[in-house]
Amino acid sequence: MILSLIFNQRPTANGENFFNAIDTQYHYSKFLIRWVSALGLVKQINLNLFWARIILLPAIIVLSLSVACGTDATPTEVTQPPAEPSQSIQKLVSSKINVQATNTVLADMVRVIGGDLVESTSIVPAGADVHIYQISPAQRIAISKAKLLVSNGLGLDDFLNSELDNSNRSDVVHVVASQGLTPEALEEMSLSANGTDSGHHGEEVAEKVEHLIHEAEEGVITPEEAVEHIEELLGGHGDLEDGHGHDEEGMEDKLKEIIHEVEDGHLTAESAIESMEQLIEQHHGEEGHKESEHHHGHDSGDPHFWLNPVLAIHYVEQITEGLIQVDPANAEVYSANADQYKQELLDLDQEIARELSQVPPEHRHLITFHDAYGYFIRKYGWELSAFVPGHGGDVTPQTIVGILDDIQEDGIPAVFSEPQFAEDVLQETAKTAGVAVGVVRSLVDDTEPTYLEMMRSNVRSLVENLK
Repeated sequence: MILSLIFNQRPTANGENFFNAIDTQYHYSKFLIRWVSALGLVKQINLNLFWARIILLPAIIVLSLSVACGTDATPTEVTQPPAEPSQSIQKLVSSKINVQATNTVLADMVRVIGGDLVESTSIVPAGADVHIYQISPAQRIAISKAKLLVSNGLGLDDFLNSELDNSNRSDVVHVVASQGLTPEALEEMSLSANGTDSGHHGEEVAEKVEHLIHEAEEGVITPEEAVEHIEELLGGHGDLEDGHGHDEEGMEDKLKEIIHEVEDGHLTAESAIESMEQLIEQHHGEEGHKESEHHHGHDSGDPHFWLNPVLAIHYVEQITEGLIQVDPANAEVYSANADQYKQELLDLDQEIARELSQVPPEHRHLITFHDAYGYFIRKYGWELSAFVPGHGGDVTPQTIVGILDDIQEDGIPAVFSEPQFAEDVLQETAKTAGVAVGVVRSLVDDTEPTYLEMMRSNVRSLVENLK
């Protein structure tokens, strides 16, 4: 009990430390003396309890003084709650500019330019496919609170447009990073591996059918008239076996089957129009594609400008202007950061050219799953083949055969996967051809968390697998 009292003693004020210690030791001395007495030690030294106290008291006083002096060095219990953060600190945290960017590359660029003044988040998370991404309710809330929105444009992130339309906000600044750049047509870059535009015929038919479907939906012509015009259109193309790809042949055959169902009375013209529209959507490989003038793909051109570091400088300038518009007080900071970043991009361009020169000219052919690298290969004088075009779609047997021919004819030692896509067909093609599979990225992810790191990683992969 006495020991418990001793160790639970706590000073109530700094000035009382010394006296509390002596008081504690007094009780402790009485306990020691009685303990010695109980053992009969007092009798052994022929002293009674009184003289034992007289002898032990000096030692106890010395011990008490040492304890009292040491009390100040012992941490005392904190009885008051920790102080709240000052208003200036809270203001500093809350004053960061909330920026929502549609992909990880744009979010990284915002962080570089804005530094500690911004809080930059990517709407499409790392590793996700931006072409098919759907915004979550939590992200809608985050977008609604943003002061600056940064998108790429050219159909890559059209999902943001509906959010802007629904928000009705006039105070948000929206930067389209690619605005002012002239896109290259995907048809010029998405040629099949043997250099022929095998999809031109099918796309021409699909566009004309789409136009007729749209006119029927808008009431310009009746559904019956649309079906009749589509039948005439398909009948004017002759034998489907004559040089057309398997995907175009299948699409036209299915359109004819729908028309026959109408003629046989098994399907109304209205239902036929709906079935044809779904078929065209499937042909494009896009979900939510409703009408020809409002495509969700990149029909206006290739949107992947950032994969050319020199064109990425334009992105930096666009983002910098947006940040200055939101926060003009820190314009000098943003401009200085942007100038440094632009120089790093110019240095990166020279570094890439120097590293790629290690690859033999006959191997300078990038074969990847997704046609996103057109601006990159143009900048450095390479060739490009892809299993699917830049706007998405299905892999066709003709494309696979063409790529296998390229690998064999040019002796290309590797093809390249992309982490955000399911690429079983690429892996199987590489296995069939007996070539390696490297990795390239079109977007920043957890493995390569910045744009500069991503680009350098891509170059290392190309050199290591193709030289």
